[in-house]
Amino acid sequence: MSHLCLTGLHNLTGGDRLVETEDIRQAAEELVDRYGTHALSVARERAQLLSRSEDQKAANVAMRVLTEVERLAADKLEGL
Repeated sequence: MSHLCLTGLHNLTGGDRLVETEDIRQAAEELVDRYGTHALSVARERAQLLSRSEDQKAANVAMRVLTEVERLAADKLEGL
């Protein structure tokens, strides 16, 4: 598995390879590690930006990452 570029999701969206769930989970965890409590807003902003672009694959990946960040946030809140 290659290192993931969170701000551009370059390694997740490049080529025609299927993006594995594990890659999505890792990208979401890296967002949380990097941005902490701001990870959800960063992921949401990225998904919104890409949804307005012509790159549907990147938009789909960004939405999957956002969903995983939301799940991680919910899990963290449950643990409090």
